Amino acid sequence: MLLYSVTTHAPLAEGADKITYEDHLRPILADRCLSCHNPDKAKGGLDLSTYSSLMQGGSSGEIVNAGDPDSSRLFRSVAHLEEPFMPPKADKLTEPRLKVMRDWISGGLLENSGSKAKAGKPAFKMELAQPSTGKPEGPPPM
Repeated sequence: MLLYSVTTHAPLAEGADKITYEDHLRPILADRCLSCHNPDKAKGGLDLSTYSSLMQGGSSGEIVNAGDPDSSRLFRSVAHLEEPFMPPKADKLTEPRLKVMRDWISGGLLENSGSKAKAGKPAFKMELAQPSTGKPEGPPPM
């Protein structure tokens, strides 16, 4: 898999197949998000300046779901799939940057190259089971 640097758009070093917060995501956040989501301002109760503060989420709860970018509020907001659109009054992140964020979430939210991937939350099925009629199936007994 060939990955590209978000800042230089040059191919990443061979074997750099792990997308990490420190190496890949933080430069994106520093460029577009940290002016509002830092320890001093923390708009929406959200500080994205460190891995641990990002993982804590904001005033409305968690913003990333390991392994599932499509249900992660951070990804949905910066991709302009869900309001509030981030950054506000600006275009969504570029496709290469969105791909880095999607791959980081899909890859298990790694902090750095020595981190282990976080397990995703189990999927819950919200289906109702068919109620029992109380009658046994099959032909009636003789």
